[in-house]
Amino acid sequence: MSTETRSPAVQRLSEVMQGATGSPFSAAYGPLVQTVAALRALDPLTTELVRLRGARTHNCRLCRSLRTVSALEAGGDEETYAKVDHYETSDLSERHKVALRLTDAVITQPAGIGPELVAQVRAHFTPAEAVELVTDILRNSGQKMAVALDADQANAVRGVEYYDVLPDGDTVFLHRFSEPQD
Repeated sequence: MSTETRSPAVQRLSEVMQGATGSPFSAAYGPLVQTVAALRALDPLTTELVRLRGARTHNCRLCRSLRTVSALEAGGDEETYAKVDHYETSDLSERHKVALRLTDAVITQPAGIGPELVAQVRAHFTPAEAVELVTDILRNSGQKMAVALDADQANAVRGVEYYDVLPDGDTVFLHRFSEPQD
């Protein structure tokens, strides 16, 4: 995505996450993020729930304020997204709960991923979906750098901003904002 199409908050986040132009980190991380975003084995709603769980765990203000259009079109809404915070006691599908359990484990205690969680992942996800799930968590965890450096400010002062990911993994920000749901 060209710099001209990025919103100010996304530009700040990108600068922090990619590092200095020409750095080995920039050369490796940018293509990784785009490649992972282009994967399409997982459905958009699962991808969005996992992204929001990471955003809330890391408290990334920008990531918390974003919603993908493809997830909305797949049935996501603010009521569903609110369940991410208490997913184990929610009425989310078992598939979504497993995805969120794996997200929590990878983010906070990867060494604690045991046979039970592995069996749950295998029962609810194809091998390609499981790989995409883990790489989505990895991609979304890059926000930790922006949060640590206070470069995660949201564009939406209230409500959320909409974006989507193109088939090649590039991101398009629609710059439409919605008011928060009560």
